[in-house]
Amino acid sequence: RQKAVRDQNLAQKRNICDSLELFIEQNDWENTNWKAANEILNKSRQEWRQYDDIPRARRKKVQERFYKVTTALQAKLKTEQERNHALKVALITDITTLLAAELEKTITPQAMIDKTKAIQTAWKDIGITNHNTDQKLWKQFRSECDKVFNKRDENKIVQRKQEDEVTTQAKLLCTNFALLLDSDDTLHKADINKFKKEFENLDLPRSNKGPSPVSKEFQRLQKSARKIIDHQVDANQQQMMLELKRLADLCTEYETGNIDDEKLAAAWQGDIELEKSLQQKINQRRANETPVDGDISEVLCIRCLLYTSDAAD
Repeated sequence: RQKAVRDQNLAQKRNICDSLELFIEQNDWENTNWKAANEILNKSRQEWRQYDDIPRARRKKVQERFYKVTTALQAKLKTEQERNHALKVALITDITTLLAAELEKTITPQAMIDKTKAIQTAWKDIGITNHNTDQKLWKQFRSECDKVFNKRDENKIVQRKQEDEVTTQAKLLCTNFALLLDSDDTLHKADINKFKKEFENLDLPRSNKGPSPVSKEFQRLQKSARKIIDHQVDANQQQMMLELKRLADLCTEYETGNIDDEKLAAAWQGDIELEKSLQQKINQRRANETPVDGDISEVLCIRCLLYTSDAAD
């Protein structure tokens, strides 16, 4: 019975050798599933040990056969492992190059992160390696990747600080703008444009959620400023019309003989400055260069404007 077991074990060992030799001969080594090939070798070695009790006289020959075929398969696997080791070394070098490029400002921090993540994916896709060698390479790779992400965190801190400083400047600009709007000073379009230009020159942080609170506040101030200017224009027009009516009434008084040249001259100068065209017309009337009747329509227009303004108020 023991002899039968040994003969059967020997047959199993020969089958293992047959299978390995056939695999090496018929496998497409240009398109090999190296992980599967490695598993075949490991499984063959495990099975080989299971059938260790064989006839002593046949042991050497079958052992040499097994050693030869496994050595051949191991050589192919080693070649592939070394090729993959080289690929991983190249990826480590790529990460080191990215760090240098970011330091030299030839690549943006975000581009460095994106490329690093792509390299990490490529690392995972690399095939079989020697375990000990792979562990050493992994430590180097992880160290370089850690440098990249530590650099990212540092950049975020610096960026956040810069954004906070710019936001502070924007808030101060809004405060000064609001103080001007609340003051009694006359507001001009040039004032709005000045604040707008300064605000636009600030590199405020952008968000996918829409305008920041400080941007919304500045937009609100701009709308308020435009309303104030519109109100100033309306008030100024009304004051000019009142002044024009006053001067027209003086002309009427002078033309009807109710006041003389001296009284006309004394009352003529007012506090309101007229538009150039209006001032020219009223001066012509004072100098009697414009007929009285010809000026009636103008006076009526003035009164109409005054009535409209009073109704609006």
